[in-house]
Amino acid sequence: MNPVVDHSASQSEQEVAFQSEDGWTIYGTLSIPPDIGEHERVPAVLLLHSSGHDQETFNKHYAIPGLSHLLSNRRTASLRIDWRGRGKSIGAQEFHSFTQAQRADVYLDVKAAINFLTTQKKIDSDRIAIVAEEFSADAAVRGSIDDARVRLFALISGRLGNEAKEYIGKESLPVFCIVSSDDKPGFKDMTEVYRLSSNPKSDILICRNAGIGTTIFYLWRHRYPKEKPVEERIADWVSRHLGAGNLVQEVSFLTEDGWTIYGDLTMPEDTSVRAPAVVLLHTALSDRYVYHDLAQAISSAGIAVLNLDWRGRGRSTGKGKYSELKQEERERGYLDARGGINFLATLPSIDSARIAVLGTDRGALHAVNIALNDPRVKALVILTVIFTAQEKTALTTLGIPILYIASKGIEDVLRDLTEAKRLSQNKGSQLVVYPGSALGYQLLEANRAVQSRIVGWLGNQLRCIQETTAAMTAEPRSGSDRVRI
Repeated sequence: MNPVVDHSASQSEQEVAFQSEDGWTIYGTLSIPPDIGEHERVPAVLLLHSSGHDQETFNKHYAIPGLSHLLSNRRTASLRIDWRGRGKSIGAQEFHSFTQAQRADVYLDVKAAINFLTTQKKIDSDRIAIVAEEFSADAAVRGSIDDARVRLFALISGRLGNEAKEYIGKESLPVFCIVSSDDKPGFKDMTEVYRLSSNPKSDILICRNAGIGTTIFYLWRHRYPKEKPVEERIADWVSRHLGAGNLVQEVSFLTEDGWTIYGDLTMPEDTSVRAPAVVLLHTALSDRYVYHDLAQAISSAGIAVLNLDWRGRGRSTGKGKYSELKQEERERGYLDARGGINFLATLPSIDSARIAVLGTDRGALHAVNIALNDPRVKALVILTVIFTAQEKTALTTLGIPILYIASKGIEDVLRDLTEAKRLSQNKGSQLVVYPGSALGYQLLEANRAVQSRIVGWLGNQLRCIQETTAAMTAEPRSGSDRVRI
């Protein structure tokens, strides 16, 4: 069965239906913020009710906005469903008559809902969260096991089995646990889940004698009318850690030698100040999507990110695929970075005097080349590369800080980056060596500390450049390049 969308509903809210892998038809409501740009993609939240509720528990109630509405106000899409046996998804059997084995299969509805979300063009399929109430907390986690698209959970009075608890502990995913002190089973599971999660973003809210599940929302509002409502706390936490405030849009520009280059521009949430920016350059065998998580993390730190498909890769193949290009043409990929910097400089929200470039392997060589030839580049991050003697000599002319990242098990890369660090003329330069033998962007997957180190270093380097340097920003050098490696 193909997903069905009822377009008779409003533009921002649509009735939908899809099938689980075992053939159960699941109905729900997809809510997408109404002001999404043509090429913008937003994160999404799957909302799962308890065994005694249906999807309407997350909808508006009188003058009280529901979670779906609160998330939409935070530029986050949501899908609230009736899972099998409840609401519109009752089918041939109601949930109250399910056997224990049948109840355990609700996780299949979670998997189907996640897959459905990823088919929606306005949704960023790599930024999905799940909010689950009571019984469905276990299904939420079990339906997400080994699914990297699901980034975090908010669990309201959650009940979880051992498999779900072990996964949260093993994967160190952010979890927001909300529970009442008089809900003994939920209190036991929520405090244990919070203890198991080693992620620093995890949090717990314990309410005194506030009932079970979404009842907490209403009792909290009644008792503490001047405090922030619980559902707003959930919406804030989820949208903040999904990077919902970060505007992601696909952009394109023309290089000086006629290539049309495509990329994703991710802007930080705070647009009241001009932001520094980072250009990301992938390897010769990958494309911009290897940096998806890194781009979100950098933008969450207040730095704009231009994540490119450079010539011949991804969508930037208008003049040929990389494997078909002559070597001379391949080496001109640094012009794509220059075009990206030129594009950033046209945006009033970007401080073009505070631009960094990050590159991996061949992308790292492009990064060095553009830094040598464009004084607007104020910092570099090099993720794995082997330098020739000429290239090392060229690095000695750079007075900007460089972060070199290598793995201990790749000896030739470690040797070259160690020598490059020694030649660096800036005291802000660093060499960081991680255990293992991961190469380039694989380091981001192998060790989560790599991403944190990059974000922290870039933030420190770009923040130390005063806004007054914007007046001194120079145009790219004309004529022949000073150095080309």
